[in-house]
Amino acid sequence: MKFSGCDVSVVRRPVKNIRISVLPDKTIKVVAPPGFDVNSVLNEKKAWILKHVRQISENTPCSLNDDKFLIYGIYYDICGGDSCRIDFQDEVIFYSSPSDLENYLKERLKNDLTPRLDYFSEDMGVSYNRYSVKKQKTRWGSCSSKGNLNFNLRLIGLPPHLRDYVIVHELAHLKEMNHSRSFWSVVENHCPLYRDHRKELKKYWLLLNQNKIWTSLLE
Repeated sequence: MKFSGCDVSVVRRPVKNIRISVLPDKTIKVVAPPGFDVNSVLNEKKAWILKHVRQISENTPCSLNDDKFLIYGIYYDICGGDSCRIDFQDEVIFYSSPSDLENYLKERLKNDLTPRLDYFSEDMGVSYNRYSVKKQKTRWGSCSSKGNLNFNLRLIGLPPHLRDYVIVHELAHLKEMNHSRSFWSVVENHCPLYRDHRKELKKYWLLLNQNKIWTSLLE
């Protein structure tokens, strides 16, 4: 299936809200309930979709949107200001200094993580000791034998469904401290599309690591 020249990936799940995302390879991903008319929602969101498709260059990842900042899976303009804040309507991030931006993003990510950790830990029947946000170099997250979780600051660059997958992945280690079949079974029970999400994460890792603004922030 194609829409405005882009491949469309449709995932049928019994969801209440339709979810549309434009992946780094310009594929349009739609999660919708069985029987839902996907074409209608694509046409309704056409302007939004084309806007984000235009943001993705056909060149290599290192040249993609170097003057923009990737947050929540969307490229935002970034401008200097008196304080750090996000204008979601105009898709602009204002910041007063690089260090203030880093602290702002950490606190914002914590505010995003806490309720989702509470939700999934209860849903999965596990409990963690504490969690922290760090600038990890090679991992999206980690889980220690003491039940301490670490999450990469890069998570704030991801769409919410990918952030949720990372949360489920790390919480699953509280049941299985390995990557055995049993571990992946736990993950799949709470994140059925985890295989797709893992592929998406690889693309976002490249985009984040080769974007000059993110690279500067992570130094």
